[in-house]
Amino acid sequence: MPKTLIVYFSQAGSTAKVANAVATGLRGAGHEVDLHELTTGKPPSPTGYDAFGIGTPVYVFRLPFNVSRYLEGLPQFNGLPFFVFLQSAGVPGDAGNALRGTLTGKGGREVGFFHGKGPSHAYAWIRHGILFSPDHPTPAGLEAADAFGKAVADRVAGAPYEPPPPDPKPPGLFRLARASTNAWVVRHVISRGFRVRSDVCNACGKCIEVCPTGNIQADAQGRPVWGRDCIVCAFCDLRCPVEAIRSPMRWSTFSPLLNAMERKLLGCLPHARVKLEGGEVKRIAGDA
Repeated sequence: MPKTLIVYFSQAGSTAKVANAVATGLRGAGHEVDLHELTTGKPPSPTGYDAFGIGTPVYVFRLPFNVSRYLEGLPQFNGLPFFVFLQSAGVPGDAGNALRGTLTGKGGREVGFFHGKGPSHAYAWIRHGILFSPDHPTPAGLEAADAFGKAVADRVAGAPYEPPPPDPKPPGLFRLARASTNAWVVRHVISRGFRVRSDVCNACGKCIEVCPTGNIQADAQGRPVWGRDCIVCAFCDLRCPVEAIRSPMRWSTFSPLLNAMERKLLGCLPHARVKLEGGEVKRIAGDA
């Protein structure tokens, strides 16, 4: 029985749903599948598997930094079949190109590329009361992911596969957002800008729990202290039940760019009105 490893990163749960659907398709086609979520510890090596898959959301029109680091540390594939799946609200940028290119550069053989839709939990939009692509992945989307898994199994067994062309680069506005939050800026500027209101923080530890890179530690009073391994998800701020955290995503410096992107996205993506309450994103009653 062929054995496949799927590694995925899923912060809000959307990519996890797709990963499980892909695994279901592979298992239905006779594969044994090991699923590993990236934040739960170091994944096993792809060496010894018959195929390798990786799934990730798209952050600021690129791969999340923790996913990029994981890819860089992978061994040479020596012809190992690989497949990738992305989740985004609808503007993936060219993150898929980086993902596919890295694994091809390690000697992998591409056998599948899948792009699904998932809700955008980007801090800026949520704070403005907007959830883009709110009802994704839909049942039809998960069925497509299942079918993708079955197709991957066929290609691993030797069925022909024509890789799709590279994704186009995102528009200039989105490339500017990506450049303003590049790895150097995040490590040396943005990661230093997180603050906590000591008069409000109740030391509940939620921010530490939701940080995908273990970047937050508790001080002697149980309040958060940030390191430099930030991926700009701002989930610490988003999920704080007492709104004690002030992340750099609130900086007025970013407002003109964020507002311009928001207007553009409102014109092309489905969205719902939401409110942030007690660290939870809630749909506004009556919103369609």
